[in-house]
Amino acid sequence: MDYDLGANAPVKVRMEHGRSVLVQPGKDGGVYLIDADHLGLQYDRLQIADICGTLTDPCKIPWSGMIVTQPTLSYIDNEPIVVIPTFVRITPIQRA
Repeated sequence: MDYDLGANAPVKVRMEHGRSVLVQPGKDGGVYLIDADHLGLQYDRLQIADICGTLTDPCKIPWSGMIVTQPTLSYIDNEPIVVIPTFVRITPIQRA
């Protein structure tokens, strides 16, 4: 499975208290919150997309991962909002 972390670009978010964090999506469907000034410090990880595939039902396209994108930063009422598109490949229905 190709679930590396470096395939997606992070977005830098300046928090209300002045600290900056990086929101880094991973191809494994997780999003990592990393201190922008101390890159070795991870604050959190949140799984936002299910990992496809099991031993008996493998992924149809295992090279793709669950997130391959760049997040977008916006604000609502001065609160930072990060939008991270995810995808799931849908196999077309085969007709007889």
